[in-house]
Amino acid sequence: MTEENSEEIHPQVKSGRRFNPVWIVPLVALLLGLWLVKRSHDEKGELVTVRFKDAGDLAVGKTEVKCRNVTIGKLEDIVLTDKLNVRASLRIKPDHLHLIHKGSQFWVVRARVQGSSVSGLGTLISGAFIEVDPGALDSGDKRKFVGLETPPLTPRSVPGLRLVLEAEKPGSVGIGSGIYFRDTLVGKVESREFLVDEKIVRFGVFIEEKYAGLLTSQTLFWKTSGLKLDVGTEGFNLELPSLDSLVSGRISIDQPEDGAIGKPLADGKLTRLYNTEEEANVSRFKGGTEFLLLVDQSLRGLRAGAPIEFRGLKIGRVAEISYSLVEDPKIEEMPVLIQLDKRLLESNFPKNLTAGESDGFSEAISRKLRASIRSSSLLTGQMFVDIDYDPSAADVEQMKRGKYTVLPTVASG
Repeated sequence: MTEENSEEIHPQVKSGRRFNPVWIVPLVALLLGLWLVKRSHDEKGELVTVRFKDAGDLAVGKTEVKCRNVTIGKLEDIVLTDKLNVRASLRIKPDHLHLIHKGSQFWVVRARVQGSSVSGLGTLISGAFIEVDPGALDSGDKRKFVGLETPPLTPRSVPGLRLVLEAEKPGSVGIGSGIYFRDTLVGKVESREFLVDEKIVRFGVFIEEKYAGLLTSQTLFWKTSGLKLDVGTEGFNLELPSLDSLVSGRISIDQPEDGAIGKPLADGKLTRLYNTEEEANVSRFKGGTEFLLLVDQSLRGLRAGAPIEFRGLKIGRVAEISYSLVEDPKIEEMPVLIQLDKRLLESNFPKNLTAGESDGFSEAISRKLRASIRSSSLLTGQMFVDIDYDPSAADVEQMKRGKYTVLPTVASG
């Protein structure tokens, strides 16, 4: 090779292309695939497991999960556990996962008949579904639950007042029974449970939010069920219940006779359910002053619990009628122990008499305050004790028999 030829031959070095347009297609395909996988995962949602006692009316892939009649998921799988419980796996849509919290409740909606309550008839055509009550939305996340076997009449997410009532003899009151305030429906009984150890029945009741302010610590609860005929000091009292009371019973509520106003009731408050309105009012009796009456006439028609009245206003009750109240074998009059209700005295009796109690009554006796046995009804023969001033009564000295102060009596004819 000559020197001229060696100078003419030189390699040409050029920089290669760093990115080949051919790779755009597979890169776009890869990104599209990842996006589709993520979208599919997001649309699929998350699994929530709920344990039931049985899988009646549930079908995998068909049974829907609903909240307020809006479908939020579907039943994906059912497994029988070693403890013979049914574990249902629910696929909840991503948009509705915020409804699932620690306070959430699940139950199967199917046709049910419980006492006077009939629900879920629409599922006879559409099929059963699983209902979700979200509960408190800030109670924390949770993905495993125990389902309710009996659905609540009112979901916990519905605002209102929830109380617990206890009764020894519940009668016909049961789930679905109405709660009435002066014949206005204000709530319902949601649950009924018999406590074996205590031998009482406990009711869970719900009061609508707009009526919750009517209930205070002084509110009385009593049963109203069936035909009621009372024969008392006022004569005969016949109450004909409504149709729903005959079928399922009802609970009545009201303020006590003295009109006392208490504090608002809090959720979960335990309250006594009385058998009758009279029993409820008697429970409010607040003992105060006691007097002994020595009566020299027939007491036919007078019984323990009979009212004590002052000019037509109730102020107490007859506590006991017995010779054992006085330790005197020669006594001829019949001893009658009366109790004056402190609350009723304050509202229905002159203030100058209740001030200082014993001193006030001593002055009243000296001003001829007397007691008499009177008939409240010629038809029933019921008697009551009337206390009033009698200007024609003879002057007597105040005396005591044992531990009781004697309130002088006058014949009622």
